[in-house]
Amino acid sequence: MTLKFSSLSVAAMVAIAACSAPSTPPAAQPIAPPPTAAAPTNPQPTAPESDPVPDPAPNPVETAPTQGANCVTWAAYRPYFADAVLDNNLNALPYMLPGFESGCAFRVGMGLGTSVSILRDGIDLSTLLTTTDPPAETDGPIPWLEWNQVNSEQIDTLVAQGDIVTFYEACVTTGGHASNCEGFPEQEAYVLDDNTACYDGRCLTLMGPHAVYLLSMWPWPEDIYDLPTSFSSAESVARLEYETVPLNQLPADVSTYGFPPEIAQALFGRTVLEEGMRPTEISANWESEPDGLYVVYLTNDGMADDSVGGQRYRLDFVSADGDMQKLVWVGQQHRCLRGDAPGWTTDLCP
Repeated sequence: MTLKFSSLSVAAMVAIAACSAPSTPPAAQPIAPPPTAAAPTNPQPTAPESDPVPDPAPNPVETAPTQGANCVTWAAYRPYFADAVLDNNLNALPYMLPGFESGCAFRVGMGLGTSVSILRDGIDLSTLLTTTDPPAETDGPIPWLEWNQVNSEQIDTLVAQGDIVTFYEACVTTGGHASNCEGFPEQEAYVLDDNTACYDGRCLTLMGPHAVYLLSMWPWPEDIYDLPTSFSSAESVARLEYETVPLNQLPADVSTYGFPPEIAQALFGRTVLEEGMRPTEISANWESEPDGLYVVYLTNDGMADDSVGGQRYRLDFVSADGDMQKLVWVGQQHRCLRGDAPGWTTDLCP
């Protein structure tokens, strides 16, 4: 194994009949990057309009910012859900992202695993409705709508534009999310894909910012003291160049706590070199990133394949338990040997 060290820069009942006059929802707004310094536990910042990734949320007060009398926000719904479902355990629920703190929260569809949707600030819930009839059901303070009461195509469009945040319970099997929960540790954060982050079986998903950022919306345990509460725009883009490897797909016998290069080597390093294979190379950053992450790159070059020339992994860690680090995300790429643009990619090699 060759070890190299380098510095890396790199959610009262809602009366739908009282909704305000419809307005055209705005186009997706860019999400602005957080400051480079780690934020205090439990955030609430205002994102700069010009930046593409949101600021982390610090110490939000559990009161509901209002967009109108007909809008109930995630801040108003969150304590209800915690009391009704989680024995008042607010720590298992995320805060809302900047740009969505005043957004209207609602459910659509009556399945047990129905998700909660939160609109971006400024988009009125009435613009999604096909009727002025009040909802047949509510979930505490928010409306629980039937599919025939909403414009589902418009909802899909807003989701794709990054104008709707979705919260759901990953472990509700009737919702088809069992595979999102099985094999993941309890009371810990994990990433399912580039746009979905979960904590203890409850997930946030949003098109746009990388899921590693979404992890920072939860109140983290006290033993995790170097939080991934922010990251630069460049690092967000860099992570999107990798395919996420869900942590429950990693070998169960390898601990995710410890010394980052050793964990990387135990997970992906070569112990036997066959013909054409090169020794595993690991490059590690030993200074805290602006987002409080420690990053390790592991490369296995040379493979017994005429189209794939190598595998590369990015492993992100946060500080925990004194001098130990905890693995929170893994991404992978492979190097193509053929095609118009050979190189490191997540696409299939020709």
